[in-house]
Amino acid sequence: VYMTSDGGTPQSGWQLIGTGLPNVAVLELKIVPAGQRLLLAATHGRGAWTIPLDGSAPLGAPTLQAPINGSTTTPNNTAFIWSGVAGANGYRILVSSNPAGLPTDPASNSCPGCIISDTSPVASYSSLVGLAVNTTYTWQVQAYNSGNGQNGPWSARATFIAGYQPDNLTFTPNILNFGNNGVFSTVSQNIQITNGGIGPAMLSSISIQDTRQFSVSNLCPVLLNPSATCPLTVTFSPQSIGIQQTQLTITNASNGTSHTLLVLGTGLNALISLDFTAFDFGAQLIGSDSQPRTLNIRNPGNMVLVFGMFYSGDFRGTTTCGSQLAAGASCSTSIVFHPTASGTRSGNIMIYDNTQQGSHVIQLTGTGSSSCGKQSGGVNVGCIHPTPTQ
Repeated sequence: VYMTSDGGTPQSGWQLIGTGLPNVAVLELKIVPAGQRLLLAATHGRGAWTIPLDGSAPLGAPTLQAPINGSTTTPNNTAFIWSGVAGANGYRILVSSNPAGLPTDPASNSCPGCIISDTSPVASYSSLVGLAVNTTYTWQVQAYNSGNGQNGPWSARATFIAGYQPDNLTFTPNILNFGNNGVFSTVSQNIQITNGGIGPAMLSSISIQDTRQFSVSNLCPVLLNPSATCPLTVTFSPQSIGIQQTQLTITNASNGTSHTLLVLGTGLNALISLDFTAFDFGAQLIGSDSQPRTLNIRNPGNMVLVFGMFYSGDFRGTTTCGSQLAAGASCSTSIVFHPTASGTRSGNIMIYDNTQQGSHVIQLTGTGSSSCGKQSGGVNVGCIHPTPTQ
């Protein structure tokens, strides 16, 4: 059926209307009902068709853009895209695993068995329906205008497979071995992830199994594009002696796959060397500080020494030591006796460490005196500073 608004001569600008009508003779044309400008076309043996007469151009068929024929999509995240149609204010989309059930008649959108039968105001549609894995689906789209009742023809169909795109996520190195480390020490190493696949990888989860002795941090984007890399940092802090191992797991939500990396290390006891294990400061005037005594702490082993020092009694100290001492390194603490009362005063330095013994004690003694260091009859009464006991 064609129409024109200039009188209908051979030179008129005839316009095709009624897209989708069957290829049969039209026996009668009639505008019905009055005032609604609908053209009734009575066909030979194929029923009557109504065509809106609002002067607008007929709607065309969309062109399907994605997924295209023969493509593979992600079952739980399929995006449908097609070309827009001039004059349309909405689109119908049908997706079915049985193409025989899809309609061809523009006046029909019935699709028994369609897994998706929906509308969209724009030329795209994101599926919230999980498609069956390794299943072939066929889809088609129709443009419509709800204002004038026009339905465009159904698009050409496209067939795709709801499957997983293979990826190629790799780790460098492919095994992470921390080697020997002192128990309670902390050491970190870096890993690089590379996406060698043909599609982006959605890194939905990066985790490590043994969170008591291992941890992981990363600077990876959620979407890792093909050929892109990103860094991870794994930290090992052994809490017991012996070989410790775990798995680092990365989940790619783009295709539902997981990748694992073996992570291991060995916890060993460290060694410690102390200048002395006991010291007597001798007599010291009550309320005053003694001359400081230096205690050198050395790590003669191959493991990191982890330790902490605690003072008790009338003794205090300042130290150059941190909480860890590298293999072969040394540090010192300066101990001062400050008696608060007369008589023998006792205390200690308690060192908790990651050696086999687990702790070491430095016994400290001194004598509080009310006369030590004072003048007596013009003579200075000195304080006693004995040699340290090993």
